[in-house]
Amino acid sequence: MKKTLYLTMLFCVMLAASAQATTHTITVANYQFTPSSVTSQVGDTILWTWINGDHTTTSTTIPAGAAPWDQPISSTYTSFSYELTQPGTYSYHCTPHAPNMAGSITVQAATAVQEQTIVNTLPLYPNPATSTLYLDLSAMSGAVSITITDASGRMLRAMKATGGRTATIVTSGMPAGIYTVRAVGSDKQLSAIVSIR
Repeated sequence: MKKTLYLTMLFCVMLAASAQATTHTITVANYQFTPSSVTSQVGDTILWTWINGDHTTTSTTIPAGAAPWDQPISSTYTSFSYELTQPGTYSYHCTPHAPNMAGSITVQAATAVQEQTIVNTLPLYPNPATSTLYLDLSAMSGAVSITITDASGRMLRAMKATGGRTATIVTSGMPAGIYTVRAVGSDKQLSAIVSIR
């Protein structure tokens, strides 16, 4: 009983976190950040991804309480992620190419979780899974997008399936842990918590 209650509470927390958090990708190439300005919310993550050149992403001004950063973005360091913890404006540049290579992030305070149209429990088995996970999509129709996210809201797997059938996911390469599996179709959204060993 305690385990069921714990998993239910964990599911609710993970569902709320994954519903709000977004990862914004900024490419670093040709002496520019693209996009050069981003609007986001507290809890979102910025992911700088290297395409070409030797650059940095270096904070110049940040809101009070936020952590500064200074990270290389190059063929050796191909990405850097930063979680936005405070509302306000974050300005940054590439140290060797400033002031022409610069960007900004406007962060708004997090808003309440928007109500989902339909969120039910997604039938899946076995739980816990060791090598293969089966999702019962018989209650859904049309194209279905399936995602698996970890406790921090990071997406580990994404795939497409067809409603009205059973979808198969190979889990043998995934780290052991508790994950949220979400199936989103045109008519409904289903989700469940799964333990992978």
